[in-house]
Amino acid sequence: MYLIILAFFSGKCLFSQAQIRILFNTLLVIFFCKYILWFIFATFKRPGVFAENNFEIMTILFIALAAWSIEKKLTGMQWITLTLVVFMSGSRSGVVSYFAMLTLLLIRTFDFKTVLKLMVLGVIGIGVVAVLASRLSGDDVSSIDRVVFAQGFLIAIKDWTWFNFLFGSAPLTALPDVVCDRLVFYKTLFSAKDPTVCYSVILHSYVIRQVFDHGIVGLFIVFVILNYLMKISLVTGRVRLSVLAILFLNGLSVSSINSVYALVGIVVILTTMYPHRFALERKKLAAELDSNKCIKSDF
Repeated sequence: MYLIILAFFSGKCLFSQAQIRILFNTLLVIFFCKYILWFIFATFKRPGVFAENNFEIMTILFIALAAWSIEKKLTGMQWITLTLVVFMSGSRSGVVSYFAMLTLLLIRTFDFKTVLKLMVLGVIGIGVVAVLASRLSGDDVSSIDRVVFAQGFLIAIKDWTWFNFLFGSAPLTALPDVVCDRLVFYKTLFSAKDPTVCYSVILHSYVIRQVFDHGIVGLFIVFVILNYLMKISLVTGRVRLSVLAILFLNGLSVSSINSVYALVGIVVILTTMYPHRFALERKKLAAELDSNKCIKSDF
């Protein structure tokens, strides 16, 4: 359904460059201020503006990509503020996605500037590791809920054939009872008809859910369609790759494209009037005006 919705926005121009700059700067200020206030007054240290930060960090990264695409850069203050926001969020998927985005945007050629960029990325990489380690709270890796979900997935597919790996399981296939028993804490995600039955949605990770329901082929098709929709909107290859990387990395943890927070960010990327789109849109407008003149002359 989300892919169908995005298809209507692909190739359209809804946001000017000035609007994107204002949107991005405003969101940066809101996120930064809210996160600071959250750390001062909140009783638990996972700040949020719209929702859980695993979702909203993905959104602001997409807005950042739209803003970066205008001049192929962000200001130093924008980078610093965005970095602080991402790390204050404490989101594992957020910091990993941000690191991947930085790598894809900053590393173009190998020269002295590249060395400096790699040094910056190294420092940020240390921060990423620190965030991941801090979330363990002294426990081992098996205490991470996403690891538990992955273990449940492996249990569910232990008898799969190659056909299942390619195309997934039959529609509405329930997870094994042993998996549901391990995830009983997430009662709200169990079947409304039978509270003892659970489906792939309980595994949280979009990538795992997609592979279980539709296989590797289904997951591949979704990303191919997304890339094609961005190509229609003349989104540059570096940004397209960043978007797909963020969606995949976020999908290892939560809902990725199967989320309105991803949908909103991708819509902005699809519909921004980038400088390289201006000439094409002007040709489209000229062709439409010529067509209207022909219609009027016929009457």
